[in-house]
Amino acid sequence: MPIYTLKCHACDRTEDVYRTVADIDRDLPECHGQRMTRKLCAPMIAADIRPYRSVVTGEQIDGRSQHREHLRKHHLVEIGSEKQPEFKAPDVSRDLRADLAPIVHAKAKFA
Repeated sequence: MPIYTLKCHACDRTEDVYRTVADIDRDLPECHGQRMTRKLCAPMIAADIRPYRSVVTGEQIDGRSQHREHLRKHHLVEIGSEKQPEFKAPDVSRDLRADLAPIVHAKAKFA
């Protein structure tokens, strides 16, 4: 989704917003009681990665797409790009008092 820079003409404050091309001017935020307007700015372009030699096979890797294919082919995972395990909230629907009762009774015997 493209990033658009908006500007307030009253105070010159700028704000970046994510919008689809279809929603480019829909629901723009307000500042000083006026709707902010889009500011013309250059798009960001990410350069390709520099060529390197694979430590696994020794072959020359010349670009990002070849890098991804090389990782996939050799079942490798780039550090920082690994898939994070899904967070599972603990089950709090059980009555914890029933689980703690044996511990409490055991402590009472020794007290």
